[in-house]
Amino acid sequence: MGYPSVWLLDNQGRVYSWGYNQYGQLGNGNSTNQNVPKFVPMSVTTPIKDIYVTGGIYAASFLIGTNGILYAAGETNSSLLTSNASTHQPVMPWGWNKTVKKIFSCETPGTWEGAGTYRRYGAVLDNGELWMWGDQGGYVGDGFGIGYGPASFQGNTIFPIKCLDGVKDAQAVAAGYHMSLALMNDGTVKWTGYNGQYIGGSSGISRTTWETLGASYLTNVTKLRLYGYSTYQTAVALRSDGKVVVWGFGGSGQVGNGNNLTPNAPNSFLLLDKTVVDFSVSGYFGAGSGALYCLTSDGQVMVNGYGAHSMDGDDDQESRFAPSPVIF
Repeated sequence: MGYPSVWLLDNQGRVYSWGYNQYGQLGNGNSTNQNVPKFVPMSVTTPIKDIYVTGGIYAASFLIGTNGILYAAGETNSSLLTSNASTHQPVMPWGWNKTVKKIFSCETPGTWEGAGTYRRYGAVLDNGELWMWGDQGGYVGDGFGIGYGPASFQGNTIFPIKCLDGVKDAQAVAAGYHMSLALMNDGTVKWTGYNGQYIGGSSGISRTTWETLGASYLTNVTKLRLYGYSTYQTAVALRSDGKVVVWGFGGSGQVGNGNNLTPNAPNSFLLLDKTVVDFSVSGYFGAGSGALYCLTSDGQVMVNGYGAHSMDGDDDQESRFAPSPVIF
């Protein structure tokens, strides 16, 4: 969204920040943009184990202490706080006995005339609870999975919303077409919301409740990521056996099934006869202009997807519809 800040976590749990600071999310006591790294004061006495920063207009930062407590600064609705804050405050609306595992967010503009900026935030707790807050309205989709109608911001009846139990990881897309994916503790995947690009399966039906997705393909999943913009979404899942499932929008070959057709349901594996140990993406992967990189157990990097700017390692800038080795 063009409102960046940069963060550093050292091996003693101390935090440094610099960059965009309109709402005070840098946590240094003011709301002035900062050009050089400065120490975040609260991390002197409260060691931090993880950092999450929203990258949009409504900027906020979240620090997870080694004690599992969440500390937030920045714009009020994004950060869960009752007002904008330029120093990090503890915020645990789900209860002080429920420690935090991770935070996620998505903030994108709608693409139709008169559309605004849509956002969705979430917290996965160590006990497996998934809580979310943010926009609900727009064009299509729920994304909360409990049939709740209004947006969930400060001042709403429900803020934030408890959405699901038994969750290991989760991600959401918001652009007026809201949808969410959850990796469950048993290795399966659930989804809710807008079903564009068959992100929720080939039925094409959007949902306001959670449903298990992918049948035998999405089992024993260890890593799940969702990428999207407006009506375009692409998801990637890595299984414990090293197989990869990619589904959703595949117009530049990023699904890696040998073609550039779209939409794609989660009913095939990446065309790769190697064991994958991790993956990452580049560019606007969920909107077709990005590439998927898979690290295999033999140390090879395989790539498929959009070829412009040689992001797939091809000097001819040709898109790749199936994984090919990156030559170093």
